[in-house]
Amino acid sequence: MIRFDTKNEGTWFWVVEGKLDVGICLRPLTDEEHRSIEKITVRTKKKVKRGVAYDDVTTDERLASKMINEKSIVDWKGFLIGDDEEEAECNAANKVRIMLSEDFRKFYLECLTSLNETNKTLDEARLGN
Repeated sequence: MIRFDTKNEGTWFWVVEGKLDVGICLRPLTDEEHRSIEKITVRTKKKVKRGVAYDDVTTDERLASKMINEKSIVDWKGFLIGDDEEEAECNAANKVRIMLSEDFRKFYLECLTSLNETNKTLDEARLGN
């Protein structure tokens, strides 16, 4: 018997800094989660210009990014935020604060890109493409 587990607890990405392990645990969003975020952040208005009807689509990019970050960051270890001397807890407020760091955003995006590319490759292998 084969069991397919749909639970995704995340993948750890580690940076070794001195003797401390610093890492982030990320998971890709499901299609359902993407649709849910789109439903909240995308607005479509019907407009007419010179007799031609079209959809004017606007996206609240800031809110969409915040929601994606909240769902994709599962946990972290070894991150300090601001002048704090203690390790920052991985919670919604700290996720917003840590995204203010250019270095963290760069690391986060590199890890998320790597994870998404790996998952795409695995999906293609499973489908035989």
